[in-house]
Amino acid sequence: MPYTDHDMHMSPLGPPSHDTAETIGDRIAKLRKQRGITQVELARRLGIAQSLISQYEHEVIRVSATLLAQIAQALEASADEILGLSPPTNGRPQPLRIARRVHRILDLPARDQQAILRTIDAFLDRSEAKKKRAARAQGSRARRSRGPSRSRPPSRARR
Repeated sequence: MPYTDHDMHMSPLGPPSHDTAETIGDRIAKLRKQRGITQVELARRLGIAQSLISQYEHEVIRVSATLLAQIAQALEASADEILGLSPPTNGRPQPLRIARRVHRILDLPARDQQAILRTIDAFLDRSEAKKKRAARAQGSRARRSRGPSRSRPPSRARR
C-alpha cells in the first residue's frame, strides 16, 4: 500500500508537505519526467534495475535513506524536495524531448559538446537579432503612422 506524507512523523527538518495525496514515489516520477530522464536512464545512473525504479515510483517498495540521497543527486534535486519537505527547486520544467537530448549531449566528448554549443549559440544569436530588427521596424512604422512629431513646433519660413 502506498505511503503518503501522513505516514511520516514530524521531522526535525519541518512539517510534512501540505499535499498529502502525493507520495514519495509520485515526486520521484514527477522530478524524473521533468528532467527528461527515463526509468531506464535513472536506473543506469544508480546502478540498479529499471524494475526497481518502477517499484519505488509505484510505492511497491520503500526507498532507503541511502538510495534516496543517490536518487536526489541523480535527479539534481534535494532529498527534502523528494520527501515533500521543501518546494521544488526547478521552477521551469524542461520539455521532455529537449531534456533527453541534453542528457545525450552530456555523454559526448567535450569537443563534440563544444561544437554543438557553438551551433546552438549561433541559432540563438540569429533569432535574437531577428527579434531586435522586428522590434525596431515595428517602432519606426508606429512613428510614421502617427504623423509628424509634435514635440517640435512647425517650422516657419523666414522672410
